[in-house]
Amino acid sequence: MKLAVVLFNLGGPDSLAAVQPFLQNLFSDPAIIQLPSFLRRPLAKFIAAKRAPLAKKIYEHLGGSSPILPETEAQARALRIPNTAMAVTTDLVDDVNDIHPVRKREVGERLAACALARDYGRDVPYAGPTLRDVEFRRGGEAAVTFDNANGLRSRDGQPLTEFTVAGADGAFVPAEARIAAGQVIVSSPRVAAPKFVRFGWAEEAMPNLVNGADLPACPFRTDDFPPAATVPATQPVAAP
Repeated sequence: MKLAVVLFNLGGPDSLAAVQPFLQNLFSDPAIIQLPSFLRRPLAKFIAAKRAPLAKKIYEHLGGSSPILPETEAQARALRIPNTAMAVTTDLVDDVNDIHPVRKREVGERLAACALARDYGRDVPYAGPTLRDVEFRRGGEAAVTFDNANGLRSRDGQPLTEFTVAGADGAFVPAEARIAAGQVIVSSPRVAAPKFVRFGWAEEAMPNLVNGADLPACPFRTDDFPPAATVPATQPVAAP
């Protein structure tokens, strides 16, 4: 088998347009999918680990908004491919203005945990809460169920952050969120009948939802609106 390795450095905002198609198409490439598990997994995990909040200077360059960029969402979609994993790092940035976050050791440790658990049979936690499903209930509540949710809690003891909801009109607003019976119950007095939920859906988002292993929840959305339908970063909203 003839292998090739591609290395690249996203040097600044003007590189986004060039690198976006590469990241979106990488894991659809049959050459990548057919690689042996040992070779493919580290590659997939390394690329997918880049889920730290993006520096403000980049999204301001893109027009002052803070959407989840298409290449970032493509990283999560890559998990549909067998033998891939993702280390979420939304909690490892102390300054969203710093394009080169310094806490790289923790990124490496989380990637190593993925390999130890999945390839070497070690009993170590390696994944944070990941969306399983959402149930929209009467009374304007959305009940979010996660995988890897043992010990679900707020990392800092504050109200859960970075949840938004929208009705049929697709207008997202900040939402209250609380943990109950192993689920996160999301609602907003501004949306009587929620139809969609987003969590951490902004490049600078640093949500505080973690599991008992202190691993952060993976950002998600239940809608399929185009990238232009974005929402700003949200502030904590206290649940009653």
